[in-house]
Parts: sequence; C-alpha cells; structure tokens
Amino acid sequence: MIRSSISSQLMRKILFQGTAWATLGALIIFCSALFVPVDVMAWAGWGIYATGFGLITKGLLPYRRLSMLERCPDKLLWIEGTCLEWHRKGRSTVILPLSIIEKMEYISEGTTYGILFTLKDSVTSVKMLFMPYFSRSAFDRLRSDLA
Repeated sequence: MIRSSISSQLMRKILFQGTAWATLGALIIFCSALFVPVDVMAWAGWGIYATGFGLITKGLLPYRRLSMLERCPDKLLWIEGTCLEWHRKGRSTVILPLSIIEKMEYISEGTTYGILFTLKDSVTSVKMLFMPYFSRSAFDRLRSDLA
C-alpha cells in the first residue's frame, strides 16, 4: 500500500495564500461595518457580507481540504498482482488493471506533484490519469513493486 503525502512547502504556501484571502474578506466586513452608512447597508449590506464571507471561505477551504487529505491520505493498493486500486476518502475510486497502463511517470511542476498514468488508446476514452500528492519515494516504491 502506498499513501499520498502533502509536502510542508505546499501546506505553507496554501496557508499563506489562504490567510491573505481571509484577511481581505474580514477587512471588507469590518470596514463596511465601520464606514458604510446605515442606509447604504440596508440595501447593499447582504452583498458586502456575502463577498466578505466568500473571500474568507475561498481562503480557508483549500487549507482545510489539504489538512483532511493529510489526516486521511489517498492510497494505492496492489491487488493480486493484476491491478491497482486507488482509494480516496476511504472509498475505492478507480481500479486500474495493469494491462491497460502504457506508461507511468512522476510529475512535479511547482506545487503540483503526483503520479501520471498514460493508458493504452484502444481500451478507454480516458488517455491519462493523474493521481495527485503522491511523493517521489512513493512513485519509486510503486515502480519497484510493479517491476
């Protein structure tokens, strides 16, 4: 079994960006409560607050998703030497027979990293399958298990 892992660099970047968006949303709410007249807030207040809370959500949701993935990582299971089974959120998502895998490679571009499977053309309509957040060591271990 191989598990996904979130790099500390990615968590730090997402937390920093999320904090910036959430701060902007909180500033909009705070400043509108202080400086916007009551008669304007009566007709535009819902939009101002919706925008502020939307920005707070936009900032904090990606960090929460990565934190959940860190607590309950994706898994790649080797099933009876014939296929790989990808589990997300504790449930089987994809069963990938080894016979349809043409190529397997590790992708790392900026904060996006994981395993890319190129599938044979005649078998499925999907040509590529990307499984994010699997580290280089997980890829090497998978490649050695498949060899």
